[in-house]
Amino acid sequence: MSGGAGFACQGAAEPGEKGRFGGHEPTLTPARFGALRNVAALPLGVLDDLASAPDPYPAYAELRRRGVHRADDGRWVVARAADVRAALEAPELAVVPPSTGIGDLDEATAMMARFSDGAEHCTRRRVAVDAVASMTATGVRLAARDQVTFALASPGSVDLTALVRRVTAAVLAAALGFRDPAACADAVVVLASALAPAPAAGSPRPADGAVTSAVESLGAASPSSDPVAATNQLALLFQALDATTGLVTNTVVAMTSAGVTWSSELDSAALVSETARWDPAVQSTRRSTLAPVVLGGHRLGEGESVVVVLAAANRDAARGDRSDVFDPSRRSADARVVGFAALGFGAGPHVCPGEHLGLALAAGAVDAVRTSGRGIGSGGVDYERRPNLRIAASLMLS
Repeated sequence: MSGGAGFACQGAAEPGEKGRFGGHEPTLTPARFGALRNVAALPLGVLDDLASAPDPYPAYAELRRRGVHRADDGRWVVARAADVRAALEAPELAVVPPSTGIGDLDEATAMMARFSDGAEHCTRRRVAVDAVASMTATGVRLAARDQVTFALASPGSVDLTALVRRVTAAVLAAALGFRDPAACADAVVVLASALAPAPAAGSPRPADGAVTSAVESLGAASPSSDPVAATNQLALLFQALDATTGLVTNTVVAMTSAGVTWSSELDSAALVSETARWDPAVQSTRRSTLAPVVLGGHRLGEGESVVVVLAAANRDAARGDRSDVFDPSRRSADARVVGFAALGFGAGPHVCPGEHLGLALAAGAVDAVRTSGRGIGSGGVDYERRPNLRIAASLMLS
């Protein structure tokens, strides 16, 4: 989830100010917002199966080779690093809000900065930036380490995926001042499942009543009485949930695959940072064009659906030498990579405001796994079927 210092909301013209189109910047009218929700309901295609494949990276290399192109299902695909950054920074491209059909939840997401653009996004994002500024990376790392350590001290095998989901939500809820962080964690897990573009394997969508109850309980537990502020504090919890869980599980898998021992002198922060580049939890994101835009030499018209493949861009050779190698030491050895390691945290107006906290929380969880002495065994890893996320469906530590 970068810090709030020097925050400036980009990509939106001030009221009365002319934007880059010679007129006002494109805005999200109710009609446009409804159209974007329809984009979210599009059926899954071949592109959406890649994140859950055993190894999607050869396919991502092919997407980079093709440059910006239109896929067989009609969507535009952006996979090269320069094009991905241009897409994330372009005000002509809007985020695609989820469509759950559950009134309370859709009403809440409509107020979130994550699913807003323009002036509304700026106002709502400041809530998230202020909330992030109230937490420290050291604090969340230690809290995550302690909670995961406590859970791993119990006898028997432990599912790291399920454990980190709960710990992530509980640590951030406590740091933000939510009442009863443990209960909040349960509610956030329900909401994250409801908001997922596709249910995780073996995890059907929660019932509408359970979702409504979760929204209401989180609202009551929020430290803020302002609906917009409370909703965007809640957004921090559910946005971090799967992203941090995937980062932790993918780090443990990457360490095992690369032969990095638990006793290695490498700091967990370096391992997590490199995994965020090498095998990120957030593999792609969707955008929809509000106005014509040129990407990678192609003109995209208004109303086009765009898949921005962040994981492909992370391994683009244009980003630095040995981009296809897992090397946790590179952050100190290669200045070109420092501060530009993980496009999974985004870029442009929607860049994650809490990247440093997400990395720290994940590092704390990995600290605990390493000191526990538990391992994941030599079997293969199955991934949840999510179109944009790469998370181990169940990663058992024994």
